Amino acid sequence: MNKWLFVFSLLIILSSIDFIKMDGAVLDKEEVLIRYQSERSKQEIMHASYQVINRYENIPVLSVLITHDNKELLRNNDDISYIEKNAIVKLTGETAREINQAASVESQWNMYAIGAPHAWSEKTTGKGVDIAIIDTGVAEHADLNIKGGYSTINNSPEWVDDNGHGTHIAGIIGAKHNKTGISGVAPDANLYAVKALNQDGEGSLADIVEAIDWAIQQDIDIVNLSLGTSFNSEILEDIIKKAYEEGTLIVGASGNEGKKDSVIYPSKYPEVIAVSATNKNNELGSFSSTGPEVELAAPGVNIRSTYLNDTYATYSGTSQAAPHVTGMLALLKQKYPELAYEGLRKLAADYTTDLGDPGNDVYFGAGLIDFRRSDQIAPQEVSDVVIKDKTQSSISVMWENPEDTDFRKTNLYLDSKLISSVHSTENPVFTFSNMEADKTYLIKLTTVDNFSNESTGITLTVKTKTETNHELKPSITESNGESNSENLPQQPETEQIEQEEQLSEGAEDVQGTTNKSLPSKKQKKPGNTEKVIQPTKETEDKDPGKIIQNPTPRLGQKASGGNQQDNHEKVVTTLSDSSGSNAEQNEEKAKVSITSESPIKEGLTPKRESGLQSGNLSKSTDEKAASDDTRVQENESVNNELSGLSKFIYLLIEFISIFFRYLSMRI
Repeated sequence: MNKWLFVFSLLIILSSIDFIKMDGAVLDKEEVLIRYQSERSKQEIMHASYQVINRYENIPVLSVLITHDNKELLRNNDDISYIEKNAIVKLTGETAREINQAASVESQWNMYAIGAPHAWSEKTTGKGVDIAIIDTGVAEHADLNIKGGYSTINNSPEWVDDNGHGTHIAGIIGAKHNKTGISGVAPDANLYAVKALNQDGEGSLADIVEAIDWAIQQDIDIVNLSLGTSFNSEILEDIIKKAYEEGTLIVGASGNEGKKDSVIYPSKYPEVIAVSATNKNNELGSFSSTGPEVELAAPGVNIRSTYLNDTYATYSGTSQAAPHVTGMLALLKQKYPELAYEGLRKLAADYTTDLGDPGNDVYFGAGLIDFRRSDQIAPQEVSDVVIKDKTQSSISVMWENPEDTDFRKTNLYLDSKLISSVHSTENPVFTFSNMEADKTYLIKLTTVDNFSNESTGITLTVKTKTETNHELKPSITESNGESNSENLPQQPETEQIEQEEQLSEGAEDVQGTTNKSLPSKKQKKPGNTEKVIQPTKETEDKDPGKIIQNPTPRLGQKASGGNQQDNHEKVVTTLSDSSGSNAEQNEEKAKVSITSESPIKEGLTPKRESGLQSGNLSKSTDEKAASDDTRVQENESVNNELSGLSKFIYLLIEFISIFFRYLSMRI
């Protein structure tokens, strides 16, 4: 009996040893990520593994549970790219302080620091942009509207946050802009909660890879990674590259090491936008990791946002800086929908205020994101530009302003010189003054926005009206009401005086007076016999001609005292420069009007009548003939200046006068 009891006990002991060995073999297995290059190598991995944990859609990788020996066998397979341990990824040591009182937009210094309210005023809110927040999940909150989610944590099938970190990140990116609580940078963006970290803020590399793989499948626009690790991972880099190639922008926290050249992964990869943290004074957060990988800076010190149990909390860290950039990218994507992911990434660097050293630096990258600095595009040009009025010294312009919400003013230039500006709230009309008459000017109107971006402008060529000369004699009137007196050739004064002297002397011979007082050339007396030839409508390209004054003796009037008046008839004519002028053309262009103080007696010429009244009939025939010869010579000089019908009438009158004188001498 005792013998059989001993044998039974020995068998139990031996069985226990085998179980322990078997259990040890189980404990010897580990979870790894293996990348394969072919379907054959994939099958080899599955055959050698104890368990296949996950397959990924966008990269040829298997997550498996495998023994150490089998792992080493696969490592020697040339068809295997790499085998990587599933390491731990966690949050970077931020601390939260829960606050129970309600928050407000006014208390969010960070939103004003990046110019988010300016974007909202433009109705730029990130609408239609899909954002995946890979974190601890997102809790229900009155300020949040989560479109959907996913969990890569095995024991947490739901994406609900049990840590608080992910909820805080979600509020910074997209809390509702509803005048209650807080507002996120992009309040109308579509937020997706992807839970890849547990209650302690820890997760595995495989969980992060699975989360990014899900985002690629869902065609997510932007992924926020406020997490990291200090070690490089080939599988993490591969999935990041794949997401970027598929057009997904990835934003990551630079890290909270507080040291130079300490940027963590995955932000260290070139496909990720690494973000450092700043405080209220635009200074670098003391905890912020820096290095050449830093691309942008954003607020990350004492940031208030949504938290668990429908409350609000304040966090500090580069994890809080990253979602500001994520939200900014959503704003830009909405504003510039035609830009691809690379264009948006480049544009984000333009929407910054440079901090630290000029240009890019290891602390702030391109600078602090700022939507107010973003707008480096000039507003649209003015439209419907009209010349409202113009005179000899002014030009009035009116126009329609562009519809750009950031349009501020219209600049007005005259011949490339800035004259004035008209604000967007003012009536769009302006008058340029103190201009020269009949001069061409270049007028340019440009538009300027709130960031001093100025458009190319619209240029007009405008000419002021021609100045009217009021010094022209009344006998010359142009049809358009304007005159060019400087273009009218004037008879030399000396020549006029000589003609007047000669004609006055002739008048003395007839009238028997010796007074040679000359009348003023500008004086006219009512009742004087005057012959005026007025030009009809003239074109601008014709020479208006010149005025010729030819004094002749008046009819039946003597000179008196020292104030001898203009005792001769004035003939004013216009001579055209046209070579084709002749008597008939002049006759058509002119009107001749003759007025006289006293009627001419029938049968007597003015000369004859004057001679009978003077009583000088005792002169000899020779003296009369000599006088007549002198008059003929003078008249020949005058005749050279006359033309057409006027010349013919003048000669006819002189001929009749001489004929009657001859008859009087015969009598």
